[in-house]
Amino acid sequence: MIAQEQKQELVRNRNTILNTMVYPAEKTETIMLLHGGPGVPDKMLEVVDLLKNKYRVITFEQRGVGLSENKECRYKMDDYIADIDSIAKHFKLDSLPLKME
Repeated sequence: MIAQEQKQELVRNRNTILNTMVYPAEKTETIMLLHGGPGVPDKMLEVVDLLKNKYRVITFEQRGVGLSENKECRYKMDDYIADIDSIAKHFKLDSLPLKME
């Protein structure tokens, strides 16, 4: 099954525009999916399909990938973390619990 019911939003972090997708738009708890990194784009639709009925799921194309810009060609960890913070602020998230497996 392919994820649907999505809403696309562009989020600005300084001079970078980040393409985000939200599935579905209104749920109580939010999960933000982070993919491998520049050069390894993955929309993670299979994972979205598993989670979207219970959570609001946010995915984004990292700077320089897909529709996300990176005019300054900056790929430092501080920039990536600032991108995540900008997305969290845009969607009014007070916290983002971190889970790794």
